[in-house]
Amino acid sequence: MSSGTHNRHFQRVRRLLWGGSLVCAAFFAAPAFAEDAPETSDTSWDFDPSIQIADGPFSMRLTGLVMADFGHISDKQKKQKLNDFEIRKFALALEGTAGRDFNYKIEGALVDDDVELEDAYLQYTGLGPVRLTVGHMKTPNGLENFSDLRNLTLVETNNFSDAFGFDRRLGASVTWLDDLVRADLGIYDVGPTVKTGIDSKTGYAVAARFATFPKVSDDLQLHFGASILYRDYGGPATTNTVRYQVRPLAHLSRLFYNDTLNLNVASDLYFGVEVAAFWGPFFWESEYGWLKLNDLQGKATPRATYEGGYLGLGWFLTGEKRGYDKSLLTRTKVLRPVFEGGWGAVALTVRLDYEELVGDATQQYGGEQLMYIAGINWYLNDHMVIKANYGRAAVRDALDLRDPVTGASPVVSPLAKNNISTFTLRLQIY
Repeated sequence: MSSGTHNRHFQRVRRLLWGGSLVCAAFFAAPAFAEDAPETSDTSWDFDPSIQIADGPFSMRLTGLVMADFGHISDKQKKQKLNDFEIRKFALALEGTAGRDFNYKIEGALVDDDVELEDAYLQYTGLGPVRLTVGHMKTPNGLENFSDLRNLTLVETNNFSDAFGFDRRLGASVTWLDDLVRADLGIYDVGPTVKTGIDSKTGYAVAARFATFPKVSDDLQLHFGASILYRDYGGPATTNTVRYQVRPLAHLSRLFYNDTLNLNVASDLYFGVEVAAFWGPFFWESEYGWLKLNDLQGKATPRATYEGGYLGLGWFLTGEKRGYDKSLLTRTKVLRPVFEGGWGAVALTVRLDYEELVGDATQQYGGEQLMYIAGINWYLNDHMVIKANYGRAAVRDALDLRDPVTGASPVVSPLAKNNISTFTLRLQIY
């Protein structure tokens, strides 16, 4: 067995052991906490490790998340053919109230064998519809990106949101929230992030989102939104290294089929729109966005514009309504849970997803991808779901991708084309 093959098997076994240990720990820890909790606590185990303690104006709730994936990915050019298992994400969160007017949340997650700090913020709610938040949090961009990953229809967020590098950042924001409108405005740092090599002390990001959610009737809920994100990376463009890349709906993929490699830019500006509708058991989710690069170095023009979007349709065969609350996708409430003698909830979904990282006259072939997706979700109860997603992607104008075995460097080629098939089966406890 080669050294590379041995290492891959070792990593696979390590992920399996990590996942199994964490799931078992969460399962057995909840009843143990329940035995030791004070009388004022409300501890439950409904396939969701949940411990709640209330003491006057102070409350605390411990929650967990496990996403366990089995996946397949292959492509026509035979760059990779993979069948594998991973713990996509394991997270623990502590949230609650501190005094009458303060909320807090701290969440850590195990992703890609690394422990990451996700949400960590303090929020002041004593100004009526206005909320002030400071800490580490998502920028307010997009319906799917701004919602929690655990509540999305598919196993991953849409491709353009991933490619454009939306992420959690350290900053401060102000929110207006009432029964018809949500508006967010925030200022954040720019790095370091997963998608950049920047740790700038002078750079900054500004983001804003406006969404309205008129309820036409008891069965019809509409959603309209728009958001912007401006990132100034600080310093001259020649010292800023930014990379835009995306996997094709499969986190297990070793390759980013659309990948600009490193670019030198001074700043970028995103603008996106959102439209969604929830009508009884049927739902429509869609977004489209544009990303403009400024002062792009080493290309035919100093600017480039990338874009992408998706349109998804879904239907709950069992009559449930897609979870949604005041501009965010939320947990689906199951009418007849499996563990109470029912069949659970079953949803069918289809989606058309498009993104391009080619730009205009930039001599940069980051790739253009059109993806067809079909999925079925089986919600056993409010805290457990099994998702199965199949995707078929057509890629063109991409780099002749780096060979994952030999490590050969990619070659820029406007003629590079590929067809990719992915399948992901996920067990999610949340």
